[in-house]
Amino acid sequence: MRKLPRRADDDLITPWVFFRYMVVGLYVGFACVGIFGAWYMFPDTYGGFHPSAVGGQPDGHSAVTYHQLTHWGQCAKYYGRCKLLRTAVRRR
Repeated sequence: MRKLPRRADDDLITPWVFFRYMVVGLYVGFACVGIFGAWYMFPDTYGGFHPSAVGGQPDGHSAVTYHQLTHWGQCAKYYGRCKLLRTAVRRR
């Protein structure tokens, strides 16, 4: 409380801080999206045994292709009934 308030023309975020935030944000964003895709496209490698599953048992999710993952909203249109969605709803 001894320090005077900041002047109106002081920068809150310097260009260097903005650059650091952007780099970290992109890194975290790509990592999250990447592991999400890997989880569904490669279940034997990344999703075969979920660490939080009881006894380390497989969680039972099925593999999907990249096209199915990126066009999930059109699942019924292209693939008839959606096995992935039906499996997820049944487990609830």
